[in-house]
Amino acid sequence: MHHLNYGEFYITNVCNLNCTNCNRFNNFTFNGHELWSEHADKYQQWAKVISFNHIGILGGEPFLNPSFVEWVENVLELWPNSKVSIITNGTQFDRWPELYPLLVQHRNRFYLEVTIHSITLKDKIQNDLTKFLSGNIKKQIKRETFPDNEWQRMWESIRGTDWPDCKTADDFYRMPEWIQNECEAMHDLGHHTWIDTNGVRAEVSVVTRFFNSAVIPNTKTGTFALHNSNPAQAAKICISKYCHHFSQGRLYKCGVAGLLPEFYKQFHMDISDQDLELIHSYQPAEPEWTDAQMIPFLNNLRSGKSISQCKFCPEQYDEIEFDSGVKKIKFTKKFV
Repeated sequence: MHHLNYGEFYITNVCNLNCTNCNRFNNFTFNGHELWSEHADKYQQWAKVISFNHIGILGGEPFLNPSFVEWVENVLELWPNSKVSIITNGTQFDRWPELYPLLVQHRNRFYLEVTIHSITLKDKIQNDLTKFLSGNIKKQIKRETFPDNEWQRMWESIRGTDWPDCKTADDFYRMPEWIQNECEAMHDLGHHTWIDTNGVRAEVSVVTRFFNSAVIPNTKTGTFALHNSNPAQAAKICISKYCHHFSQGRLYKCGVAGLLPEFYKQFHMDISDQDLELIHSYQPAEPEWTDAQMIPFLNNLRSGKSISQCKFCPEQYDEIEFDSGVKKIKFTKKFV
């Protein structure tokens, strides 16, 4: 049995939001779901080949996949020793009432990762999450974000003159409600953990800044270009190099390697013949591979070293702030 720390099951290109520089290109009208039944046999084979500490189910917005609950049920069953999280933008909680009982049943290893990509939508998403969860909700700021020494430094930098001392992140939710509200409204205090009466957990964060995407839109020509980076430098700064990506029953180094061939099918891209060949030359892992094939592939994933396709990602990042909406930038699509 092989092992990786983290694996992602990417189940849809479809998202209802438009987040500038989405690294899975979902800020454009990128179509396509992967139904569980289409490649269930492949994933059943994978469960006999590889284990994970942590599995993420994501998209796009995974709640929009018509077989979303099938994905959840089967991933939980096939990898019973892995932590499993749903990575969601938090706008679709009412779509799948069947999800909450699964979260209760598997609460020791199954949870939500709610990433809020819009200040405008923040209050609504948090209210919807409160309704989705049950009973009283205990909220904590994650200690990984603010250990005691970092918390004290941050607190002193934002503290009002009439605020009491708050020695640790654990003490924040014992502050007067008006202070909590002001901090939530004006300061990003990092990741929060919400735990409801039944022990269901949601990791909640506000993320309204992304780095440059691999695809470069040209609104004048209606086409997309790619970067021409030094692969080693691009891999060095990559924030997704350990986000190994299952799609269509195959395992990819990352989302970009997995998605560019499909993106090329749907959109007009202004790229060279050599780059087009490179996009399609990537060989994802199959569960039938021999150890002689699988071991060097997984060693590359664990090492974080570059592959040739890393040239398509930027070798330096500009952090760009956005407030996500639902309106996509329109590009003429190929007939698919």
